[in-house]
Amino acid sequence: MMARAEREAAHLLAEIRSQLRSSSPDELRATFVAMFEDDPLTFEEVKRGRRRVWRIRGTARLSSLKLMGDPDGI
Repeated sequence: MMARAEREAAHLLAEIRSQLRSSSPDELRATFVAMFEDDPLTFEEVKRGRRRVWRIRGTARLSSLKLMGDPDGI
């Protein structure tokens, strides 16, 4: 059962990557807005020695995407 769940999750992630790569900037923007509208992304500056890096937090709502494995999808 776990192996099946892992395969399905890997398939859905591959589909998300593929959709994001083939989208126009406007489509990408709309996708990210839909995914994070319930819990907006937060950015926190974190200093690592002399380097500045950013910690990004948020919860993506994947139900906003229409994927092949999504029973509500196309």
